Amino acid sequence: MGRAMLSIKNNLSTFWRRTALRQALALAVAIVAILALVWMATYFLVRTELRSVHPESAEEALEIINGAFRFAFVAIAAAAIAIGVFLGGRAQRRVNRISSTLSKVAQGDLAARTEAPPGGDDLDYVGTRIDATLNELQRVVLRMRDLSANVAHDLRTPVARLRANLEDAVVAVEKEHGNSGEIRAAIEKTDQLAAVIDAIMRIAHVESGARKAAFAPVDLIELAQAVADTFAPVVEDSGRHFKISTGNPGTVIGDRDLLVQLLANLIQNAIRHTPPDSTVRLSVDGLSVSVCDDGPGVPESERERILEPTYRMDKSRNTAGAGLGLALVAAVAELHEARLTLDDNPAGRGLCVRLMFDIPGSGHTLTG
Repeated sequence: MGRAMLSIKNNLSTFWRRTALRQALALAVAIVAILALVWMATYFLVRTELRSVHPESAEEALEIINGAFRFAFVAIAAAAIAIGVFLGGRAQRRVNRISSTLSKVAQGDLAARTEAPPGGDDLDYVGTRIDATLNELQRVVLRMRDLSANVAHDLRTPVARLRANLEDAVVAVEKEHGNSGEIRAAIEKTDQLAAVIDAIMRIAHVESGARKAAFAPVDLIELAQAVADTFAPVVEDSGRHFKISTGNPGTVIGDRDLLVQLLANLIQNAIRHTPPDSTVRLSVDGLSVSVCDDGPGVPESERERILEPTYRMDKSRNTAGAGLGLALVAAVAELHEARLTLDDNPAGRGLCVRLMFDIPGSGHTLTG
């Protein structure tokens, strides 16, 4: 009973906060109030005038007037409230559509539109202006995305040729002088540049949404086991420890290769930012996947920023990497409609990166 009353109270509170409905009901109340004033004025006027002229018919006339006004009052009040709620609800639905569109855009859906018809009232005008702004925003963002992908693609071939030329130079120098250390260092830098270009192209491809067409059921426990088989030796060889834990089974609708890349990036990130003898743990439970470590962790103020492309906590940018690994993780998570969170490791010090595929309507399901 208490919960029902609280629910009714919350619903009424939400209803009253809706501006359009509040204004419509206020108009209806104003109409009813005016009608009541007219009723009262007519009643007193007729009573005063008739009693002074025809006292015997005054009471009968007043009863007729009261009856007519009572009927008119109820009918007009009901009609005014009904029309007010109808018009207010119609306006509120349009406001809600605008609000919903802006929420979708804030979540990354640049294709969302209010679909407001042109030439309407003020709300339609606001909706069409919002749609025009979103059209321009989408055009600019897509152009920037295409530009970065095209630049990366155009750089790929020259970098590959540069590496091939450096390889030829190594062979020639070693034959003549036997020392090709500087050229090999140049090859290493070229490989790093090629890795950055590949990462930029992958992020642009993921953000385009083109991979959604190939989505298929993916068993999260099987996926984690496959990743563990590949990366456990890599973690152990780096002087760290690798553990995997599984709980309830779960199946997601997604791109298996991208999910493997996501987990690989998280594991490589843990290796890069933890000292030797640290532990990297991959966990799966239902529709939740996490990679945790017991390294130094990440300050809470930096956790959102490290998901941005090219952002690095090392302001000198002397550490390995280009700041694109976690950006790719964020892009893959968004593509799969998964919630990505960065928290303190529940086991103690360190960072825990968790993906939760439990958003309603995403198609992800528990299978246990």
